[in-house]
Amino acid sequence: MAGLLGIGGGLIFGPLLLDLGLHPIVSTACSNFLVLITSFSTSIQFILLGTMNFHYGLVCTVLSTIGSYIGTVAIQRLLEKTGRASMLIFSMAIVEAVSSICIPLHAYYEMSKEMRFGKNIWNFSSPC
Repeated sequence: MAGLLGIGGGLIFGPLLLDLGLHPIVSTACSNFLVLITSFSTSIQFILLGTMNFHYGLVCTVLSTIGSYIGTVAIQRLLEKTGRASMLIFSMAIVEAVSSICIPLHAYYEMSKEMRFGKNIWNFSSPC
């Protein structure tokens, strides 16, 4: 389902593993590993199809590595400071809530920008 939606899996795997009763730290580690596998397989598909933009991929890799490191350090410090694993769940909920608001707003902005230039956004082209 995550690969079909193109979200990498974090929005699906994280809450699902928590709902299955895994400890929040274990759930986060498993979710991150599953996202790595999903992202890697998608990257291989783009390379095989010849549609991979390596410059864009390099920028995304560097920025996501830095962001992951900063996020991990921040969460570890927060867990050490509070001693509550629930802080990890709250941080995941905040990130998902912000994403749930920002992604549709960005899509609306992009669609309205294309409509202003006279492009018909309701025509779907072949993915092949």
